[in-house]
Amino acid sequence: MKNKHFIFIICVLLLFLIIAFSVFFNKKNINQNYDVHLLFNTDRNYKEFTKIAIKSAIVNKKPDSIYHINVLCVEMQREECNEFKSLESENAEIKITMKNFSDISNIKNYEISHYVTRTDLFKFIFSEIFDESKILYIDSDTLILGDLRDLYNTDISDKFLAAVLKMEPESYYPKRYYFNCGVMLLNLDKFRDSGISEILISAKNHDMQRDYQTQRVFNEFIPLSKIKKLSPVYNDIDRWNDEYKKKYNYLKTYFPYSLRYPTIKELDKHAVIIHYAGAQKPWIKNTEAEKYVKEYIEYAKMVNSKFQPLNIDYESKKGKI
Repeated sequence: MKNKHFIFIICVLLLFLIIAFSVFFNKKNINQNYDVHLLFNTDRNYKEFTKIAIKSAIVNKKPDSIYHINVLCVEMQREECNEFKSLESENAEIKITMKNFSDISNIKNYEISHYVTRTDLFKFIFSEIFDESKILYIDSDTLILGDLRDLYNTDISDKFLAAVLKMEPESYYPKRYYFNCGVMLLNLDKFRDSGISEILISAKNHDMQRDYQTQRVFNEFIPLSKIKKLSPVYNDIDRWNDEYKKKYNYLKTYFPYSLRYPTIKELDKHAVIIHYAGAQKPWIKNTEAEKYVKEYIEYAKMVNSKFQPLNIDYESKKGKI
């Protein structure tokens, strides 16, 4: 009789534990945000490469991550923009927004690079164009190798944005910390409430020396205290190589993340977003780009089976990449 009573108590306890675990697990799942709001900004010159970036993001996402992908098409026809819709898949929807340069006629166009065009200036007014509270902006010259949910769920409630911060030599940038605008988790609510967009646009318009590309304005006029530092796996720039490591103190630059990825080769292995910042692109024939170029071509052929690397003469095709 005692044994039966003991077994009954054990069964009741086990049942209680199963119910408690189930409630905890379900509550955890309910609280976890599976929705990821992404943004790509493109024009006719970068349309095909934007498709490749989006395709890689969709292929490498977790099945239960729900991607809401915004594509801002600048100076493009509706038919061209609708091509992005063919990339949609289960849990990955694509929304098209069309804009023209007349929509940023109040922003002066100081182009000082042949691979950064006027389309980049729309970064100043993302908070006016899109209704989301938070959005993950990614440049078109990227390859996305992992799921973006953890990145998107980064808490930036008291920040303007989150980005990969790196230390620069004082001779180049006296503020020391500098971030690349190719990957930014943006707190659009804070942009709207603070009026920071107007400050950034004013700075751009009063740049008589024409030193301020979009990225430089963001770095100069958004306080460092209002930027959350991200792991470099989320913006692994192609030109970071052995030469880069010699020039900069890598371990100090990306501390504490460099403790986990002590070398650039180790960082490359765990990269979530490869960013081909600079003139060398993986879609160019005989490119000097180094990271995941073979893989990039494979994703390109998923989008267009006839894809072939391009011959590009930078001097004769400025702004026409």
